[in-house]
Amino acid sequence: LSEAWLFTIPGIIFFSLNKNFLAFINGQKRMLTFASLTSLRYISLLIFLVIIIYMNFPAYALGSIITLSEIVVSAACLWVIWDKIKWTFKLSEWYRHHFIFGAKSCLAGASIELNSRVDVLILSYFTDEFLVGLYSLALFVVEGLMQLIVVVRNNLNPFITQYFYEKEYKILQERI
Repeated sequence: LSEAWLFTIPGIIFFSLNKNFLAFINGQKRMLTFASLTSLRYISLLIFLVIIIYMNFPAYALGSIITLSEIVVSAACLWVIWDKIKWTFKLSEWYRHHFIFGAKSCLAGASIELNSRVDVLILSYFTDEFLVGLYSLALFVVEGLMQLIVVVRNNLNPFITQYFYEKEYKILQERI
């Protein structure tokens, strides 16, 4: 498990970059591109999983599928938005501001994810692998259904932001 984590850790960096890239694309209301790039993550996860199984790599190499798929998504995102990126150090105050915000929110996100996984860890202590796997499968199905809320939110966020910054509070209130 510790060896698998070593392969997974670089993927976390790319995952955080991809969240920003995808939020930018979502903010531009490019929903087809957003959906395609989001799907690319899961398609590439599956492809790399099949390759690792087919090539008969050791089990700890499974951690690399996350890193590899996130690199693919990062490359695709950069290809899509490269012309929109402005590289400058004039905004260094913004960089500091966003880094501090990200550092604070990172711990909150990690604790939320950990909280939803603690039950699996505790269950694994008291039961066998079959029951833990069954419970984990049910948990993934429920999390998948909860993604419907995420889809709705991702579609509404650009409009809410637009009305808010244009001070169109009446239209915003009517839409809500």
